[in-house]
Amino acid sequence: MKFKISAIVLITLALTAWATTCPADETTTTAATGATPVAVFPELKFQFAAVMEGTEIVHDFPINNTGGAELKIDKVLTG
Repeated sequence: MKFKISAIVLITLALTAWATTCPADETTTTAATGATPVAVFPELKFQFAAVMEGTEIVHDFPINNTGGAELKIDKVLTG
């Protein structure tokens, strides 16, 4: 029982530490210049045709930065 509680606490602390890390220098730079990046997606969805299971399919989603600061993409998740 103590092992389970310790494991849950340890995992919670690790996830909290991982989720709250944010480079302070990038935030300060954006705030100081007043410029912000603006991501524009011309295409939000794409309907793939029927394919055989196991077939690799690829589609590019273009992203345009219309803001005045550098747009940095750290993570992309599929839906």
